[in-house]
Amino acid sequence: MRPLRDRGWVDERSEKKNKGKGRPVKYYQLTVPFPKIVQTLEEEFLRDNTEKMIALKRLRELEIIMQN
Repeated sequence: MRPLRDRGWVDERSEKKNKGKGRPVKYYQLTVPFPKIVQTLEEEFLRDNTEKMIALKRLRELEIIMQN
């Protein structure tokens, strides 16, 4: 929940069931539509993977250059 809360996608509300005793119960509510969250995470994942693929391609090119 922390990553969602850090991005402002979730509101958190605490309530105590009994006055003065026990841990508070936390309720969470999305502030951004779920499809938007999935889309954002998908874009980040694809961007990260693209960067990794570019780095691997550069390593392969370097290997070819070093063999010649």
